[in-house]
Amino acid sequence: MDKFKICLTNIRSIRKNANDIKYFLQDNAVDVMGVCETWLKAATEVRLPSEYEIIREDRPDQSGHGGVAIIVKKELRAIRLPIQRNQRAPETVACEIQDQTGAKI
Repeated sequence: MDKFKICLTNIRSIRKNANDIKYFLQDNAVDVMGVCETWLKAATEVRLPSEYEIIREDRPDQSGHGGVAIIVKKELRAIRLPIQRNQRAPETVACEIQDQTGAKI
């Protein structure tokens, strides 16, 4: 992998702004995108461009607010890492990213 592009955004509803994310990912060839304020509930499906996957942590109270996610190109390998958190801790998600050879990025 020659270059690795990572970005972070506060989306304020990933479903409402799905097209904006789609075009941003494609126009900027982003490899990994951190997303705050996803506003998802556990049963909510997210549609992304087919070359991306999402690892997410929704707000535990299922209010449909808060929430975080990491969107990763499928050509990379994203392995979700366990996070120790208590009830008052903010939503948190972590993953290890590997390239096509299995090397950590």
